Amino acid sequence: MKMASQIKSSADFDCKFKIIPMKNIYNNKKYLFELFINKKSIYALKSIKNCRTIFDKYLQNNYELDIIDIYEQPEKTIKEQIIAIPTLIKKSPLPEVRLTGDLSDTEKVVYELID
Repeated sequence: MKMASQIKSSADFDCKFKIIPMKNIYNNKKYLFELFINKKSIYALKSIKNCRTIFDKYLQNNYELDIIDIYEQPEKTIKEQIIAIPTLIKKSPLPEVRLTGDLSDTEKVVYELID
């Protein structure tokens, strides 16, 4: 958790006024994510938009997001043992981390996925 002297701007706060860690914004790690969706689901576009918004803000150009439709690539879905959609997997850097849902909780996504 950041101390008050470490807070740079109001962007460090989410809508509930909780502090969001500004992790990785200055390092050069390349992040690889896979987002498993059903393109026909109403949650697909929302989860894609949420991912891109968060990653653009916190990782800038240091990420790659692969979007995988579970019906177009069922073999990959089975291999990754996807049981809920949408599912976001951080493939690198390790450790691998998985989140499910529409990814609208910015604080949770940043805390869980970004070193």
